[in-house]
Amino acid sequence: MDIYYLEKLEQFSAFFSVVTFYFGTKQRIAAWPISMMISLMNLPLYYFQALYASFLQNIIYMSVSLYGWYCWRYGGKNWTELKVITTTSAEEGSLLVIGVLLYVAIMNPILIRLGSTVTLLDALRSALTMGGMWLTSHKKLETYVIWFISNAVSVYLFYEKAMYPFMAKYILLTCFSVYSYHVWYQQYESQKKGSKA
Repeated sequence: MDIYYLEKLEQFSAFFSVVTFYFGTKQRIAAWPISMMISLMNLPLYYFQALYASFLQNIIYMSVSLYGWYCWRYGGKNWTELKVITTTSAEEGSLLVIGVLLYVAIMNPILIRLGSTVTLLDALRSALTMGGMWLTSHKKLETYVIWFISNAVSVYLFYEKAMYPFMAKYILLTCFSVYSYHVWYQQYESQKKGSKA
């Protein structure tokens, strides 16, 4: 694929990723179909940069985005829209950490064999983003803690790969994660007060 088209694709993907993150913060269901579109756009970018875990992650993302879309649309009581933000239980948190560690342990040697140049970072970023997607799908308060870590790792990864529009995107998203956590935390506290009233 021509380098000009890859650069344009990278810029469009970066822009729509910021839009999607904003929609997620505001709990707009439109975040999910846009997320699927971004995953599709990212496939050639990650493939040509030899970021194979990120490539695989974006294929999985398309399915997870469908799942998240379904959860937000029908995950509430009596198959209604999911509006309540909840916290992650200790068991869910433990499973998430184990899942991330297992994914990294399995993917790292595979990426080395495939000739990826940033194996550990690629595997870690991929695992964290999938964990973030799962938390987002269920509107867990800790969503943006995971996204903060994932986005910070992504800044360094895309710096290493000289993918500067993506690096800039993840600098923005790292900062935006703090804002997003604040927004969800306020809603969570508001829900708690409302349930006590």
